[in-house]
Amino acid sequence: MLLIKKRKQQHPLGVSLFEVVIYVAFFLVLTILITNVSTQLIAVNQNTRATNDIIASARFAVDTIAQEVRHAKSVYSPTSVFDVSPGQLSLETTRDLPDGETSTFVDFYIDTGRLYLRREGQDPIRLTSDSVIVEGLTFSYLNQSVLTPAVRMSITVANYGASSGNVSHRTITLVTTAALRSYAQ
Repeated sequence: MLLIKKRKQQHPLGVSLFEVVIYVAFFLVLTILITNVSTQLIAVNQNTRATNDIIASARFAVDTIAQEVRHAKSVYSPTSVFDVSPGQLSLETTRDLPDGETSTFVDFYIDTGRLYLRREGQDPIRLTSDSVIVEGLTFSYLNQSVLTPAVRMSITVANYGASSGNVSHRTITLVTTAALRSYAQ
């Protein structure tokens, strides 16, 4: 009897060159997709932070000015600059008085794109953050009211940032009006 041996089909233990090319291409496409999504998420995060920074800076500035106006005794017109940008607001106040004084002055003004508050006899305090620039500041004196005068203020704050080689520019404008509560006729 003749024994015929059947050959066993041998499977290679490795992978073929074609399979390697397919796996490399798949991982390359997957890496590119992950990199693009990550880059976009980082850009969105930076944009959100920049937007939040200009909103917070503008709100803080407007709230600070409005609070000072509400507590002011009067608007000091000789040094105030109304209805133009950049404007300046000077207030006579009885708040945070120096020793021995019955009233003092508070000024709001822009210098090199930054908004400052300066109390008489003190160093200026910057009201806006380092990452924003005040592009516009306008004060209007509303003295038509029979009851109390008021000040309308408009502030435009911008953020210039470099992201991925592109310069992004965001601005926000806030407008509010505050009445002088302690106004005495």
